[in-house]
Amino acid sequence: MTICIVDQHFSINKILMRAVALWPYHRTKFVKFHLFLFFIILISFIVFQ
Repeated sequence: MTICIVDQHFSINKILMRAVALWPYHRTKFVKFHLFLFFIILISFIVFQ
C-alpha cells in the first residue's frame, strides 16, 4: 500500500484553485456564486460612488 504524494498535492491544488475560481475544468455552483457575488459588489461600488 503506497500513497502517491503527487496525487495528494494535485488534490490540494485542485481544492485551493476551485476555492478562488481558477480551476478550469468545472463550473460548479460555488464558482457561479463567486462570480455573481463579485459582480454585485462591483456594481454596488459603482452605484454608490
